[in-house]
Amino acid sequence: MEQNELFEGLLNEEFSDISIYTGEARLFAEKLIGGHRIAETFSAFAREETEHAHALMKITGKTEGIEPRKIEVGPSLRKSLELHVRRETLGITIYKKLLGILTEPDHKLVVKGIIAQEMEHLRAANDYLQKIRSANE
Repeated sequence: MEQNELFEGLLNEEFSDISIYTGEARLFAEKLIGGHRIAETFSAFAREETEHAHALMKITGKTEGIEPRKIEVGPSLRKSLELHVRRETLGITIYKKLLGILTEPDHKLVVKGIIAQEMEHLRAANDYLQKIRSANE
């Protein structure tokens, strides 16, 4: 996969993730007592995904022609978090692949920052998923 394809795919994924994390925030707020505090975390993740997309657009110079798919979350918080974990894991893998291809130091620094945030998203999603699974046992 070449650099442009990686950027294109990651841009699409970042914009798509915004809808997932916004949906998860809504689910936490609706389904859990005190869930509004957790919802704030996932709303912050959605904002960070927006920042990631804008950073990628700045690197690539691409400002139009991006038509991300909107991913609706269903009523299951567990299933939504499972999707979140899969997507974050794949995203981190792709970002690491991109990092190995980039030559511009500033671009590498931006991608390293994104990877760090994506790893935090993954950690949080995994933590909440494990708590939900434990509560259902």
